[in-house]
Amino acid sequence: MTESEKKDMILKYLDNESNKTGSYQLIEFERIFPKGTMTYKEMKYLIEQIAQDGYIKFDGSHFKHKFEISKFIISGGYQKLENQNDLEGRKEKDLKDITNKKTLYETKLAKWQITIFWPAFIFTLIGSILGIISFVMQLKK
Repeated sequence: MTESEKKDMILKYLDNESNKTGSYQLIEFERIFPKGTMTYKEMKYLIEQIAQDGYIKFDGSHFKHKFEISKFIISGGYQKLENQNDLEGRKEKDLKDITNKKTLYETKLAKWQITIFWPAFIFTLIGSILGIISFVMQLKK
């Protein structure tokens, strides 16, 4: 079970109509979920994270429902946020890969241009000089 799934599970429990008015101690809340689902430290960490996000009030040992969180849960909750972050991360990685490939191709092209430029320039310069000499010689005849 991922961290976002556990956070959503906590929020769904708190969003239940019968649980909205209660104030819970962390130790009591640990008994609500099946054993092996979360440890006490993990539960405390998750509750602190949810409190930082502003969905519950938490004073270190007691916490309670802060306001209507149904919209957040219906919209996908923490799982949707995690998926969006993963998608954005993949897009950034793909963009970085494309930029790196572009830079590599530009480097190869620049090397090729440098290798070809001077010999082609010299050949063109010699050809131009010979062409001008030929033209001038034909005019003198």
